[in-house]
Amino acid sequence: MPLEAPPRTRARPPAPSLLLAAAALLAAPLGAQERRADAAVCEGRRITAVDVAPAPPPALGEGVPGWVRPIVRVALQHRTTRPAAVIPFLFTREGDECDPHDLDESERALRAQPYLADAEVRAVDDGAGGVRIEVVTVDEIPLVAGVGVRGGDLSKLKYGSANVFGQGVHAHAQWTRGFAYRDGFGARVVHHHVLGRAIRLTAAGERARVGGNAALVVERPFYSDFQKVAWHVGGREMREYVGFVRPDEPALSLPYERTLAEAGGILRIGSRSIVLFAGPLLSYERSRPADEAVVVSDTGLASDDDPTLDGRYDSFERHALGGVAGIRLLRFLEVRGFDALLGPQDAGVGMQVATALARVAGSGDEGWAAGADLYAGAGTTRSFVVLRTQWEGRRETSGWGDVVGSGRLAWYSRPSSGQTMILGAELAGAWRARRPFQLSLGNARGGVRGYDDTRDVGARRLVVRAERRWLAGGISDWLALGVAGFADAGKVWAGDVPYGVTTGVRTSVGGGLLAAAPRQSRRLVRVDVAVPLASDPHAASYSLRLTTSSPIATFWREPGDIGRVRAVMPSAGLVAWP
Repeated sequence: MPLEAPPRTRARPPAPSLLLAAAALLAAPLGAQERRADAAVCEGRRITAVDVAPAPPPALGEGVPGWVRPIVRVALQHRTTRPAAVIPFLFTREGDECDPHDLDESERALRAQPYLADAEVRAVDDGAGGVRIEVVTVDEIPLVAGVGVRGGDLSKLKYGSANVFGQGVHAHAQWTRGFAYRDGFGARVVHHHVLGRAIRLTAAGERARVGGNAALVVERPFYSDFQKVAWHVGGREMREYVGFVRPDEPALSLPYERTLAEAGGILRIGSRSIVLFAGPLLSYERSRPADEAVVVSDTGLASDDDPTLDGRYDSFERHALGGVAGIRLLRFLEVRGFDALLGPQDAGVGMQVATALARVAGSGDEGWAAGADLYAGAGTTRSFVVLRTQWEGRRETSGWGDVVGSGRLAWYSRPSSGQTMILGAELAGAWRARRPFQLSLGNARGGVRGYDDTRDVGARRLVVRAERRWLAGGISDWLALGVAGFADAGKVWAGDVPYGVTTGVRTSVGGGLLAAAPRQSRRLVRVDVAVPLASDPHAASYSLRLTTSSPIATFWREPGDIGRVRAVMPSAGLVAWP
């Protein structure tokens, strides 16, 4: 069943330029949420009941012939979400006094759950002087599946559900053919409401073709300003072969073992409009790179006489004790058609700044580590500017080291309900990093599309993107379709990474087919074709990519090739965002 969002106040027309939108960012009001249509019904009245009504995706709803539904539900691994997977994220209870802000925050916390496509929480007069809270949710299609083919042979399988038996639990398993190596196996489980609370448990493990990893994390994300505390406890063990692209030879791989453990928390101080938070951080890291690299070839591991990586990275062990503190001045605006095709997304208007400081000790590692995380956003449902950036570094007697930074500045404009324009710039880089890494110009998430096989790598990367999307119809409430045209431009700087080069600006253009199922799904599936415009002997004449994505609360998901360089100390915002 489709959801109809409560009417909001009329949006202002889109800003005529990115410059004006940036100016609006500096003057963004930090007042209360826009007034809800049911605010007058809700305010000051006692809640007599809370009714939860989860609904399946429209493709599995009552409009589908009865004999078809069981077949499709089995194929798509769907069971309608249970109320027990909804109730932990509500900030309103029977017997409470109704507050419109509670309803807004409940909707936002529900939309942060990946198994829900949409959510509406509304107040209805119960006819006896009180109000009844109606919670209506629509499920995402939960199927998790993937197939890989290499040289005409099946090379990879993934299968699972993002909402096992409607319980709000993600679970999947995968298999990878080893060819010249052992077969790989892996599994991942994410429970989003452990013990009936908004506590998330993540457990994952993989025996890869070479190496492997395991992780266990328990956390209470900071979903709302209503929360008094948020916390995170976790550990990871990684045994991997870090690849280093070379200009004219096969890539080298450096065996690398890394153990991480971390714990942190924050306590909220302040009112709804201005929130201060602070808390402790504790972390441990052990890093053990091998002395020599190898070539992971199609026929097995092979030695190589290139000495570039021999002894380049030292082993170390360290622990850090410190704290995080910050300020949050945010209200939230429900927008649609930004990162999703038509689905809802909660955009933070205002700013949040979090800083961390820790004393670091260990083998050859005495000093201080610092980090900062900044989010700022401003605009309307038609025009919105957002900035997110994260930086960290380690201060020693010899100066700053392990400096790592990344971020994104973007402008979203919707000239009509069926069109979206996105302009953005993304930066990632590291200076004097002790952990092995390279940033590729063709990285799948952070690079320039069309250069998948490039051998241009460096220590810093800047990419500018422009995209225009058009809604192209669909099938009732079951499916939405769209098309996109885009252009990318970017470059890398050599820095101090092995085989790094400083390139000129590399550009590409392309187009994509977009889909969302159900129509209001927050998940975006796209098939993109990108054509590189600059000459590159290693890049194909075009690249084809199939990707899926969901909106991020802060509009920025850090690419993995820069994320792996960060210290074990969590970024300052780790415990401050869902």
